[in-house]
Amino acid sequence: MARKDEEIIASFRCKNKPVKYIAKNTGIKREEIEKIIKRWIIETDPYLDGILKKYKSSKNVSGSDIAELIQGDPNNFLQNEDVLDYIARNRGNHHDRYMDCIRYKIYSCIIKKQ
Repeated sequence: MARKDEEIIASFRCKNKPVKYIAKNTGIKREEIEKIIKRWIIETDPYLDGILKKYKSSKNVSGSDIAELIQGDPNNFLQNEDVLDYIARNRGNHHDRYMDCIRYKIYSCIIKKQ
């Protein structure tokens, strides 16, 4: 059930929905949602460190600019400069909904490889 909850939470975060909205519409407790998102952050930080190690952000990209770009496979969208700029500028913001979406997709790939 936890994996299914993660998919539901991620689908809402990819649609830019706040935790309070997700809790209200799914019946998943807010604390549980926050716990799941924190796990995504912890698991994906080393991966993002590796991607961004030598990357210099060149522009400020908004969430609405990348919303469509991040809908596919992370192996593809992580090649996009706009997505990398967004990640570089927003990865420290642990309340950013699109970053949660990106982290979930990366997290899913990491879990599949294990």
